[in-house]
Amino acid sequence: MRCVIALRKRLYLAIRIAFARSMEGKIWNGKRFTFIGLGLIGGSLAKAIKKGLSDSHISVLDKDERSIQIALEEAVVNQELKKA
Repeated sequence: MRCVIALRKRLYLAIRIAFARSMEGKIWNGKRFTFIGLGLIGGSLAKAIKKGLSDSHISVLDKDERSIQIALEEAVVNQELKKA
């Protein structure tokens, strides 16, 4: 469990640094994201992005309905994508 928490903290810090650098040089200014899967990495990235960019829009496609419902309830994800 400690390893997972340490990984999330490092991931969050790396994302914040990348966003800060990209916004300084105005290289990237998008705020729309799409994730396929809300596993350990996808879920952590979505949470970090939502925390760093609260006005971002995050869409997700996942076969596990329960994880999508939890993410929607916690306001980490804005929209669920459906398979065609």
